[in-house]
Amino acid sequence: MKILVCLDGEPHTSGAIEHAISLGLSGRAEIFGLHVVDPWLRQFYSEIYAQGRKEYLEWVDECLEAEALEAGVDFDALGNALGLEADFRIRHGEPLAEILKEIDDLSPDLVITGGKPLTAWGRFRSGNLPARLRKNLDGKVSLIAVESADSGAESRAPENHLGSELPVQ
Repeated sequence: MKILVCLDGEPHTSGAIEHAISLGLSGRAEIFGLHVVDPWLRQFYSEIYAQGRKEYLEWVDECLEAEALEAGVDFDALGNALGLEADFRIRHGEPLAEILKEIDDLSPDLVITGGKPLTAWGRFRSGNLPARLRKNLDGKVSLIAVESADSGAESRAPENHLGSELPVQ
């Protein structure tokens, strides 16, 4: 079994990592971590604040790359501490498109993402990547969106791409 866990370096991703590792330890599974460096921040600053300021744009690129590498180090450290080897990958581009490309390239059996509880406005602002990903999977792979436990929201069972609940221990 191949499991792809999507990492973004945010606290709500830790539940997804823990769930992927627990599945990896409970059976014979290959775990792959993926972090997508989103160019949106660079584009925003390029257009508004840093027009013509090459050094600033280079600094933004360095920060985004450092964030991706840190997510990988944290992912590897957690897996290694539990005796699980995992592969970590970095992609650059719009997150949904890059995750879908990775799914096509890797052909995982399961994709795990982190999730945070969102209000209606929050879903609009964030784009709700797990929901958008679920719509684009076309039955290719199961998806688990592990909602952050530190959010104070009620815990709910993750859903697969068909909308049925998957058990989480």
